[in-house]
Amino acid sequence: GGHHSMFLSSGRKVWASGWNEFGQIGDNTLLERTLPVPVMENGSQIANVQRIAAGSGHSLFLKYDGTVSAVGWNAYGQLGTGGTNDVQSTIKLRRDGEVISGVSQIAAGRYHSLLLLSDGKVLVTGRNGSGQLGVGNTTTQVVWSNARTEAGMVSNAVAIAGGMEHSLILLADGTVLSAGSNDLGQLGIAGGGSSFWFRTVQKSGVPLTGVKAIVAGFHHSVFLLADGKVLAVGNNAYNQFGTVGGDLVVDPIQVATDVETIRAGGDQTFLKTVSGNVLSTGGEQSALGRPGYGWLPVLRDGAPISNVSELAAGLWHTVVVTSDGWVGGTGNNSFGALGDGTTETRSNLVSITVGQ
Repeated sequence: GGHHSMFLSSGRKVWASGWNEFGQIGDNTLLERTLPVPVMENGSQIANVQRIAAGSGHSLFLKYDGTVSAVGWNAYGQLGTGGTNDVQSTIKLRRDGEVISGVSQIAAGRYHSLLLLSDGKVLVTGRNGSGQLGVGNTTTQVVWSNARTEAGMVSNAVAIAGGMEHSLILLADGTVLSAGSNDLGQLGIAGGGSSFWFRTVQKSGVPLTGVKAIVAGFHHSVFLLADGKVLAVGNNAYNQFGTVGGDLVVDPIQVATDVETIRAGGDQTFLKTVSGNVLSTGGEQSALGRPGYGWLPVLRDGAPISNVSELAAGLWHTVVVTSDGWVGGTGNNSFGALGDGTTETRSNLVSITVGQ
């Protein structure tokens, strides 16, 4: 998240640490936590969680039954409760009074949220000043609405992502839709300016195709193609794309090959290659887990980390999990987001102890 982290244990329970001003840690307090604590729901630790998404100050939890629980900052309607009061104890997300079900994926932008339903439709809520919800206007939404193109409701979606003020939707045919702020070219659409509807991402004037994964940073977008190539568009002022491109990239460019996984933080980008290497690049040096600029390996105890099974990128911090269960974090730690018991910013991965 912005300055908090969520940890999903092998027992499908959730632990959290860091900034908690709005209750986003979900421990029924507003206390900053420098060590992971259980996220609570209805008096006991939340369980049966399959995915987590964290925005600047709100948190979403996708359950195995297809429902979503949520907690935290709601001043912009990012939890879709119908109001703007913060939520300090975990609740079930609802639409028109009914618990939302059939959710297959969740995503959180800075102040907005997206839900991908099993029927391929997408629900959105929250801040919308740049049209990032893709509902045809810039009015902040406090209830869940359907994401739309100018032709109608978005359908056949298979993945979603939220940035600072933009959103991405991957369709089943391998094309991508984007909406919201385009001030730095992050939408990958011609003409510049914000888009209040979801529009097709283009490369060289034609739809970008063959995409199998999408991620969004604060002001940049990254696309993993089925052939292992990675393309990116948007803000590159902090070397988010490595050593290629200028400060502003308005047409997607290739930034890597032979990649199987992509992640994006605020101004950082991460890749896991088919050979298992984890590389990082971008502006917040401490979050990259190594010194230098351009695509370089994330280090553990001075050597490139291997056997990474999962990686999560926050605003200015990063957490990795290896196949043997080791959890490590690096980056900005001013509120204890790394969960190492301190508030010291780290420039190398440090161990994090998380319960089961």
